[in-house]
Amino acid sequence: MMQGAALMSVRPHERIGLWYLLAAITLLLLFAETGRPQEPGKAQSQASSQALVPVTVTVSVETKHAKDFPVIYPEDVRVFQGKERLKVTQWVPVEGDGAGLELMIVVDDACSTQSVGLQLKELRKFILAQPKETAIGVGYMSNSNVRILQNPTKDHARAAKSVRLPIGRNAAYSSPYLAISGLIKGWPDIGNRRVIFMVSPGIDGLEPGPTNSYLDHAVERAQRAKISVSSIYCAGPGYRGHPMLGFGQSNLLEMADRTGGEAYFQGSYTPLSFTPYLRKFGDRLGHQYKLTFLAYAEEKDTTQHIRIETEVPGVELEGPPRVRIPGVGRDDTGD
Repeated sequence: MMQGAALMSVRPHERIGLWYLLAAITLLLLFAETGRPQEPGKAQSQASSQALVPVTVTVSVETKHAKDFPVIYPEDVRVFQGKERLKVTQWVPVEGDGAGLELMIVVDDACSTQSVGLQLKELRKFILAQPKETAIGVGYMSNSNVRILQNPTKDHARAAKSVRLPIGRNAAYSSPYLAISGLIKGWPDIGNRRVIFMVSPGIDGLEPGPTNSYLDHAVERAQRAKISVSSIYCAGPGYRGHPMLGFGQSNLLEMADRTGGEAYFQGSYTPLSFTPYLRKFGDRLGHQYKLTFLAYAEEKDTTQHIRIETEVPGVELEGPPRVRIPGVGRDDTGD
């Protein structure tokens, strides 16, 4: 007879019950492990096999009260790619030597001469008030093209002088989004932030319905070039009460949302004053950061949704909802 630890016999039905107990404990441990929150930048499941590449975007800080702009620290910023939280490697305010900005102000010749003509003085005043680091260009859209009256220049008086009345022609047979695509295609990237500000009814005479391939193409080009497009609505001649008004405003809003810009409206009319909207747009440009994060890359370049947020009270971070992520072996740190 063996001495020491006593032997324990297990009956067959008890052995089966013990097996089920062990299996249940194993499953509980497995679920506990997979449900554990992961650190930012660590992959889960399929993402664990993907390479990480740096991506840089420009982010605007917006607050409920225009005068209250708190300092946002890197640890305050969260970036998500799908459900994955990404690692933030750089969060730098755009200022000093890094504050270079090229701003193209593009007026649609389809705007009503009478309504926009009253706002030209305000538009010139806005141009003259911009920081010295900002190069400003002026162009006019017609016949699906942008005619450049002034290339981006830091001579703001010269840029302001080039602002003129729109012609006020009907938007039929012309697409402002095809014009924006052409503008982006011919705009050389010298490393500065690039922003387009449109004054337009938003109506596309080539595709006036609820879907617009010219708009989609312009958005894709802007996303690849990292150019945000903001706009202010102006009424066009002969469209009062026309259903195309709704399509025009919807187009402007979609263009802004998908490129990280902002669209400004005052109902279905040209705003009585551009000044409040131009001031808000100026605040947006003056409170921006360069954000770099590590994104999951695939074999080839892809465009993917990201989400940028912060828990700082009363603050929203506005950036492009979709970004181009370079394929493995490349990077995208330029802007």
